Amino acid sequence: MTENLEHSNENQGTKIISVLDYAGVAASTICLVHCLAMPFVIALLPVVAAQFMESEWFHISLAFTILIFCLTAFIPGYIRHRDNRLVFIGTAGVGLVFFATFYARHVWGENVEIAIVTAGNIILVFGHLLNRRLSATSACCNHEH
Repeated sequence: MTENLEHSNENQGTKIISVLDYAGVAASTICLVHCLAMPFVIALLPVVAAQFMESEWFHISLAFTILIFCLTAFIPGYIRHRDNRLVFIGTAGVGLVFFATFYARHVWGENVEIAIVTAGNIILVFGHLLNRRLSATSACCNHEH
């Protein structure tokens, strides 16, 4: 019975990590779409772009949302599977997003910011999908040991 309870807890933890990874993929994808769509939005809807999507607080909010999803998905995932690739991927992806948001945009302009944020978000999407796969694999195999 204790083994079934432990297996149930492992499955619950895997489900939570999976949901958080999907949320992280969604947040990174939204940020990616936002950055790629901005040139078109600016051309088509300059008032909306200038007042909302181009605002500093919007970019900062997206960056911190991505950070929160990464931390809440990657930390439990790492504790479960101990794969150091996830630490590197998460640090690189979040680092690029924050570097672009807080530095590159102000120093090199929006085009460089978009390129760096795009790279960071692609890395994070890969990291969330890897975390999901590793967490599911470790959950199915841990109860056998």
